[in-house]
Amino acid sequence: MTKKITFVATSPSGWTLHGKTGSGAIRVRDGRPIGGMGWFVGHVARGDRDYVFVTNYADRPPAADDRPPGWVARAITTKILGGMGLY
Repeated sequence: MTKKITFVATSPSGWTLHGKTGSGAIRVRDGRPIGGMGWFVGHVARGDRDYVFVTNYADRPPAADDRPPGWVARAITTKILGGMGLY
């Protein structure tokens, strides 16, 4: 069931990506946000190969785009995995 609900995509080279994003705010003492943080945790698999990953992302000041920081972490992860030939 977990694999079913964490499925993200299958790459053109056949790697299956599963993961979960999360986002939060970095705050100062008076409660104002000064940035965001996000994460993407999961694994990629193809055949008998399976790799676990964790990506943590923080931005200060907040990112210029409207994506939640967890989505930014996911985009960073897929770029890194692609560069390694794992996605």
